[in-house]
Amino acid sequence: MPVRVQRGESTFVAQLKSLSRLGALLEAGEALAVGTPLEIVLELPGTVEETLVRGEVVRVTPAEGLYGLAIFFAPLAPVTLARIESFVALHSPD
Repeated sequence: MPVRVQRGESTFVAQLKSLSRLGALLEAGEALAVGTPLEIVLELPGTVEETLVRGEVVRVTPAEGLYGLAIFFAPLAPVTLARIESFVALHSPD
């Protein structure tokens, strides 16, 4: 699922590979330094509004011209947490 990533004044699109209540794994065309703060704009299926989460890069893994970015979320608002938990529950393997 594509997501918008905002880092300061720049914005780029990355692919959401994994999502949990604590963070996300993104695949991006550019590497970011560990500790980089950013915002991720999610358009979760089943929701009308975009979901904005803040976090920071905790791991970067190069892979075939792309980069895996592990993101740890800052504390989430209750409504944001509920949206993410609902999405995760619907997309979890049983």
